[in-house]
Amino acid sequence: MISSSLVVGLFLAEAAARTWLAWQSDRLKNKLESSETSDVKQVDAGSNLMGLIRPSPIAGLYYQLKTHLNAVFAGVPVMTDEFGFRGSGTFPRKAERQRRIAGLGDSVMFGLGVSHEETFIKRVEYELNRRGSGYSYEAVNTGVPGYNTSQEVILFDSYRRILEPDLIVIAYTGNDMLPPQFRPDLNADGTFNEFNLALWVLLDRGVDNMLFSLRWNPESDDRLYGAIPMSLSPVEEALSSLAATAKSIGVPVVLVHGKYGFKKDFDRSELWVSQREAIRKAAQDNGMVFVDQVEIYLHEMRVKGYETSEPFWVAPQDRHPNAAGHRLMAEGVLGKLPGDW
Repeated sequence: MISSSLVVGLFLAEAAARTWLAWQSDRLKNKLESSETSDVKQVDAGSNLMGLIRPSPIAGLYYQLKTHLNAVFAGVPVMTDEFGFRGSGTFPRKAERQRRIAGLGDSVMFGLGVSHEETFIKRVEYELNRRGSGYSYEAVNTGVPGYNTSQEVILFDSYRRILEPDLIVIAYTGNDMLPPQFRPDLNADGTFNEFNLALWVLLDRGVDNMLFSLRWNPESDDRLYGAIPMSLSPVEEALSSLAATAKSIGVPVVLVHGKYGFKKDFDRSELWVSQREAIRKAAQDNGMVFVDQVEIYLHEMRVKGYETSEPFWVAPQDRHPNAAGHRLMAEGVLGKLPGDW
């Protein structure tokens, strides 16, 4: 039999936990609301998202980039349009005989640490226009730092009719398996849930610190996000949903799989390699074109004699692609475009 003291103890523990979660929920809500009215700020460990994002009214997104933003973020100018997409500050009207590329992704697609013109999706646009084909080409960058694959697809679905894409390019990185896709949505009463840890750290300490705060060991992919359940199912479901939508409107999809920190003689038995193959299979099963950014980096590393991929990082402690890394990614996409492109 369970003693009355144990029952009381359990009751009090549950009550304390609920009180703490409600308090955390209020803190997160207040922080997001504060971001909406704050200027973008720089912090010593890198740029956090305070002042860059706003609460999102779209279920499953939780936050979006602020609209009509004109600021310096991660050391470079950042402008957003009326929908919160990074660009020149005004969403472009689609012209006649124009083909539009919709870029989906997280901080890599967004181009953390590089200018808008240096992002790989814009480099693809520039090169296609340079070649000339009777069409003009335009890329729209919908990337949002901290997003995972599920959020990227929800964002695309919400703005598809505005985007009017003729090609979709989605950038996948290993941390696209992070919450919120692993955790339930906010509780019905709005109380805090564990997945919000990622968002909290993004707001407070920045993109890279989110990984460390969630117990990621950057030196060992075998312990990737050790405190978080690992499953590709949410990613695969999101990719299947995106493929179905793309098929319904007759638009091809290119998936760029990326990892940005490795040595030229890395162990191909590592966990991230098997994850890459799983993503490759998911892409191919859904009729997507698969671009392997790792092999593109490796080829350039052999040509230049680099031992690691660090020459393609924005900074020694930040593995986001720099301008050279984005150039290589653009070349990879351009080499895999459908025949009529």
